[in-house]
Amino acid sequence: MRSLTLPAAMALAACVSATPVAAPASKDLAGLADHLSSYITGFKNPSIVPSVGGKALCVSGIVDVTASATNHEFLRQASTNRTELTELLLGLFQINSTLPATIFGKPTQVSGTFSIYSQLCFPQDTLTISDTQGYTTFNYDRLGVGLSDHPDPLQVVQAELQIAIVHGISELLRSGALAAYKFEKVVAVGHSYGSIVTYGWTKEYPHDMDAAVLTALDLASVVNPILYSELPAGYITSSTITGLQFSFFRWPAYDEQLLYNAWENAQPLTLAEFLSGASILASPNTNFTGPVDVVDGEHDQANCAGNCLLPVDQTAPAITDFYPAASKSSDHYIAPGSGHFVNYHYAATGAYEHIHNFLKKNNF
Repeated sequence: MRSLTLPAAMALAACVSATPVAAPASKDLAGLADHLSSYITGFKNPSIVPSVGGKALCVSGIVDVTASATNHEFLRQASTNRTELTELLLGLFQINSTLPATIFGKPTQVSGTFSIYSQLCFPQDTLTISDTQGYTTFNYDRLGVGLSDHPDPLQVVQAELQIAIVHGISELLRSGALAAYKFEKVVAVGHSYGSIVTYGWTKEYPHDMDAAVLTALDLASVVNPILYSELPAGYITSSTITGLQFSFFRWPAYDEQLLYNAWENAQPLTLAEFLSGASILASPNTNFTGPVDVVDGEHDQANCAGNCLLPVDQTAPAITDFYPAASKSSDHYIAPGSGHFVNYHYAATGAYEHIHNFLKKNNF
């Protein structure tokens, strides 16, 4: 059976989740929908509910994931002042800035068992479009997000540990420790910051997955005290809905209600996680040789300064630059009219169709 893994995220808005997904169900799983209660292995306090699209049945609950990683000591104190945080970020992105060298110190080993909120969805006949295509999907709240653990945002929640956690999840899926089923094929799928995690994952653990799909601040506790009052200052998110629109949306290519939905459901990420992500992309991935699909919005502000077709399609060189050893069956796609958050634009359906055609082309 095939499985897809999606670390998805909205970078600055920090709506971050991750997901492993599996391929079309094999015949021996035809009766799975009638016996889903037997597939709760590995979940704490599991519940069984229909997927959002109603095409799958899902097991939701906490999964304990043991992981260790080499983080780096974060040398700055978490600020509770939005102006100070904004100035720090402006200084970091300034040309010839010397600040990056003052942010991280010596390597530090981080390890533990983390409670990760997860959802495993099995197709009833075959999570939205993925369900109708017959894929089993595994979604999870990344460390520091949603119902998963929220440890120290500066010293613990960094990109390297996020990579180690998704590696641990893939081992659970492959070994049968989750749902008492050994998934034979795993496809990693990430969006925005989730694509950074996916890139690092394919680089450090290239045998975890069979293919990969990569698709295109403010203080969380200050911006929304109702949602984030219990979080330390190191958790950050977009400060206004206008800032969210600027970074992730491109009007009129979306339903405006979805902008408000994204704002109301945005999740924070940590300052250290955000800054440590840059080192993940610093060098090409020569380890992963499977097929790679790169998908981006035509007007992605973060990745293409608002025009991913200037001077040519920017998704094609992204494959050769980041994945020089990838399979020749790799592919790329520009979602017309879309901003960074492709999933919330009208072009999302076309992007999903492209992704599933890519998977079919590669026999997943």
